[in-house]
Amino acid sequence: MKHNDPSRGVWKATCAVCGFVYNSNELMMRWDGVYVCHKDYEPRNILDFFKVREGDISVPWTQPETNVFTNYASITDTDSPYTAVVTEEVIDVSASGGNVTINLPLANTYTFARTQQLKIVRTDSSANTVTIARQGSDLINGATSETIPINTIRIYDNDAVSNWKTF
Repeated sequence: MKHNDPSRGVWKATCAVCGFVYNSNELMMRWDGVYVCHKDYEPRNILDFFKVREGDISVPWTQPETNVFTNYASITDTDSPYTAVVTEEVIDVSASGGNVTINLPLANTYTFARTQQLKIVRTDSSANTVTIARQGSDLINGATSETIPINTIRIYDNDAVSNWKTF
């Protein structure tokens, strides 16, 4: 029998990966259903049989986030100069009756740096000034003090050492 003559029930077929022509009895069906030569044959990956246990992963109940602040102060010009304390989160300030000065706590009294250490909200639109001043050798954005414009919210955070930044 010649090499090109197929035997009974054997025909010429092409490997689906490499494209070489083989006798049909030399090809094997791979896991994805295509016929390939022995060089391109690969077994199915064992992770294809991996099953994830299904179950309910939801929490039993949820609660919406609130913007409730537990430590809140409201000050006016009669409280000036006012020294903020470490436990305060929000200070509403009205300068409608006169200028107001708020002294920030020392940055190193905080145990760690975090954003939004203190939020100061100016609630008036008068021509009077609201001045935020440092204590000790702390700096506020590289300066010793800053003025809050009319109807503005400033968020202060610190590095727990000696610097305050605003956002």
